[in-house]
Amino acid sequence: MLIILFFPFISFSKNISLIGSCKKNNALACKEYGLMARNSKYLKKSCDLNLGSGCTEWGLGLFKEKDTNQGEFAFQRGCKLNDGDSCCYLGAFIHKKGNIDSAKLLYSKSCHLNSGKGCYNLGILSETTGDEGEALDSYLKACDNDIAQGCVNYAFLIEKNKGDLGLVIKLYKKACDLKSQLGCKNLAQVNNFNK
Repeated sequence: MLIILFFPFISFSKNISLIGSCKKNNALACKEYGLMARNSKYLKKSCDLNLGSGCTEWGLGLFKEKDTNQGEFAFQRGCKLNDGDSCCYLGAFIHKKGNIDSAKLLYSKSCHLNSGKGCYNLGILSETTGDEGEALDSYLKACDNDIAQGCVNYAFLIEKNKGDLGLVIKLYKKACDLKSQLGCKNLAQVNNFNK
């Protein structure tokens, strides 16, 4: 019985501590409490305090609430603060509107800021526009950031071009280890084909 009462106390105590830190303009505390309490007011404050990842979380919440104008603003602010995921999500929003050139610039910035999602999206866009070299580079960076589909796409392009089979196997294995069903399936096919 005592343990049951103890855990809510810890949670309550932590919440009070985060709120207090947020009131003292600790952006990370505002973000953490905003995520725990699902309270966009605290996520917005973390963004206002120049925490790029806070802007990203605030933007994601706004998009879930269908407030795309404010969501776009949050992602723009996060991207200006050099948060790679904000740049990626802003790029996806712009891409959906049909502005491929601006989306590519945002994905590129995102990738340079080590957002695996941004690298993957840059790879997809580069591949569809015929820039296989940039697609390969982007997929590799996505894979290095543990984006399983980046590993799969990189391996597929190498395999398609009759490249290093050992590297292809290594990439499909990494994708499989990252829980990609396609990575596991392709790894099995490549291993069976080479028996």
